[in-house]
Amino acid sequence: MKKKIAIILTLIIAIVLAIFIATGFKKRTDVVITDYSVSEDGTKIKLNVAVSSSMGYTRSLKIKQGGDNKYITFYSTFGGFNSKIGAKNTFEIEVDSMCSKIYFYKSDGGYNLVLEKDKTTNKWRQPEKYQEEDEELIGFTDIPQNFEIEDAIERGYFVIDCRKDENKIYNKNVLDSFIENTNINANVRKPDKIRIVNYNYDGYPTIYEVEYKVLDEKYINEEQKEVNKSGYVLTVDASRNNIIPKSIVVNDNIPGEFYGIEIEEDEGINAGIIKLAVHSIIDYIEEIEPYKDIEITRYLLDDKVVNTDGF
Repeated sequence: MKKKIAIILTLIIAIVLAIFIATGFKKRTDVVITDYSVSEDGTKIKLNVAVSSSMGYTRSLKIKQGGDNKYITFYSTFGGFNSKIGAKNTFEIEVDSMCSKIYFYKSDGGYNLVLEKDKTTNKWRQPEKYQEEDEELIGFTDIPQNFEIEDAIERGYFVIDCRKDENKIYNKNVLDSFIENTNINANVRKPDKIRIVNYNYDGYPTIYEVEYKVLDEKYINEEQKEVNKSGYVLTVDASRNNIIPKSIVVNDNIPGEFYGIEIEEDEGINAGIIKLAVHSIIDYIEEIEPYKDIEITRYLLDDKVVNTDGF
């Protein structure tokens, strides 16, 4: 009996250790520059970085040289998706006189340009999308620029509070209702709209608006019935964020016949991932664009759910 218990405990410890270590080798696809400086001799660049997601940290980087360009991949911390073990946000890299562009890994083998050397002045600069004029972006006009969390909660938005020393979610019932109303497997899907506000570690909000619309155009579904087309519109307003580049992104081409909103619980990173997921029916349709899941945002599975009635 004792031997069996010892074996079980050993397996549990091995699994925990595997998860602890594995997260540290996860590539970050959301790293952005918050500041940088170049040494006097031009041979080194100090990078200050952050992650644009509401959770997680960087711990290390790997550099790949390609011609005159450097391609940098960052890795998450050990110990879980939101662990601070080994967290580091300042890195110094070496650059030679021939290096002209620096890229950060984004996903699927692709990279974003984050720094480039001006051909005229021979000085390093951030590309246009990182420039200060981005700070003039204005997001949802019915939401104040200084959007306090109390206001977001009172408006009935689904709020994720990732501020320092806070791990809470508010108005979870609003998200549950939206998922139920627009469920891709429902007999009747109802037009609906939700706003999700995710406050990052420093208290700045990113606002997500997801709207499900039923359109006038019709199509023949897999049951050979004529039904109305539908679609989701996803708007991401990061104009109030403290991380550059600030942005406002609208995706209004998300077909409802293929997509449905859901929460995927990933216990490996201890997160609930809110996403527009591709319906399995696509697997059986040939000659169609290969759609992919669209992640909206995420929250920790052990976040405290707060009843706003008592707020």
